[in-house]
Amino acid sequence: MFMKGFTLIELLVVIAIAGILSAGGIASISNIRSENSLLASADLIKTTIEKSRMSSLAKEDGYGYSLKISEDGMVWFPGNTYDPASSLNKKIGLPSGARISSVDIGGGDSILFNTLSGTTTPGTIVVSSTSNPSRTRTIVISGSGKV
Repeated sequence: MFMKGFTLIELLVVIAIAGILSAGGIASISNIRSENSLLASADLIKTTIEKSRMSSLAKEDGYGYSLKISEDGMVWFPGNTYDPASSLNKKIGLPSGARISSVDIGGGDSILFNTLSGTTTPGTIVVSSTSNPSRTRTIVISGSGKV
């Protein structure tokens, strides 16, 4: 007489295999989220630099805007002198999971654009993943102000 069904050992083996496969899937999803956050941060920085350059060329609000770069984001500020108390400053944060790990713009941390030509001091900004700091994206700013 044969009994239909599964033994306890068969069920445990299936559950163990399912657990191993799902653990690999979760790690993969985590890596994808980390990479997406890093790419989104790099794109946000590039877009903000381009917007700042264009506002300087157009002399938006009577003057151009410049950028002060810090680890957790940027501050978009009017003119070429950063005043932390100015009500015109616009704080731009990065998506969670990314941070600015280094800034090298002529030895400073601000991007200032010439209002006649859009030129600036060339430099680089490195964005890294907070969960895996070895994953980075480097944004290069040319002397012409283009990213």
